[in-house]
This record gives sequence, structure tokens and C-alpha cells, in this order.
Amino acid sequence: MNLPKHVAMIMDGNRRWAKQNSKCLFEAYSQGCIRIIDIVQSCIDRIPFITIYVFSTENWNRKEDEITTIHTIAEIFFIKKLDFFCGLGVKINFIGERSLTSRKLCNIMDICKEKTAHNNSLQLNVAFSYGSRREIASAVQRIVSNPPKDLSNVNESYIANNLYTKNCPDPDLLIRTGGVYRISNFLLWQIAYSELFFTNVLWPDFKVSLFDEAVQEYSRRKRNMGV
Repeated sequence: MNLPKHVAMIMDGNRRWAKQNSKCLFEAYSQGCIRIIDIVQSCIDRIPFITIYVFSTENWNRKEDEITTIHTIAEIFFIKKLDFFCGLGVKINFIGERSLTSRKLCNIMDICKEKTAHNNSLQLNVAFSYGSRREIASAVQRIVSNPPKDLSNVNESYIANNLYTKNCPDPDLLIRTGGVYRISNFLLWQIAYSELFFTNVLWPDFKVSLFDEAVQEYSRRKRNMGV
């Protein structure tokens, strides 16, 4: 089977799952964390890069109690599961802007990144307080503040090397759960030629079997890459 090297996932549907199952948001996001663990574990030695969309720049406009819940879940998840990820050889990388993120969570991010820096079974990119337009704007700012002597060197590769994902291949496959058919400001530059897979299944119900179905669907597609 032709497996993707990099799978990106928009994990949508947590709030709807909570409403449909008469659960609180904490329970919904906790269930979603289990899905992350299951899928990452299933990808070891199969798919070297996974990028998950946890919290967008636009999510800061949500109600304060929901923002607090997401931060708390993230703190608990990465503290409790850090040794687990280390045992699997997972390298954890966080992408996004930290200016509004709590100091506690930023410290946890730094610990996770440092402790897993030399792991090489799989790289898990966690997009938190992430927005693709802001990522591209930040890349332009970095280039403008330290421009090359020859501006003709500012090509696609040069820009890509100034993005948060500079050390990763572009996603081969983008999966979005929750029955919504849009990209939501996620990896706009990087998914130019990604294959897209949408499902109505809400993220807390997204099992490894459905992930594998998406991967199998990817393997059957012919990627012309514009040719």
C-alpha cells in the first residue's frame, strides 16, 4: 500500500458530540484525546508525520469557559501522556502563536518539546493557537527583517523554510471530521496538493478503523500533482 508520509487532521465535532451525548465539554475533549492517542499509536513505523489542529487563532473568540476547558485538557493530556509518547519514540512539536496562550501551557509545551527532541519514530505536530494566514504573515515578516542579498532567492522553497513546518514534508492527506467541508485556515500553504478526506463522524467517535479507511482511500488515488 502507498502510505502517506504526512497526515494532517482537523478534529471537528467535539461540541456537537457533547450535545448529542448529553456530556459536558470536558468529557467531549477528553474522549477526543483518546482518539489522538489511538491514532498516533497506530501510526508508529507507518506514517512518520502527523499534524493535529487543536486550537485555532479564531478559537480565541469562543466563550471563556470553553477556552479554559481546552487549555486545561491540553495541560492534563501532555503532562500525563508525555512518558507514554516518549516510550513510543514520538517527537512532539508545537506550532502556532504563543502570545495569548497561558504561561503554564507554554511551559508544558517547552518540556514536551525538549524531552522528545531526539525521538524519531513519529513526529506529532500540535497546532495550538494556530492560523495559517498568520503563519504566512509571520514568515513574510521574518524574511523582510532578514532579507537575502539577492531577492530572487525568495522562491517557494525559501518561504516554506520560514513556516512553522519547515522541517516537515507537506501533508499528503488531510482528514476532517464532523461533516464540515472547509479548510478553516489550516496549513493553507502546505496542503496545495494534499488529498482531502471528509467524514460526517464527529471527532470523539473517530476510531482507528476510520483513519485506516482514509489512508486506504488515499492509497487508491492517483496523484498527478498538476501534471
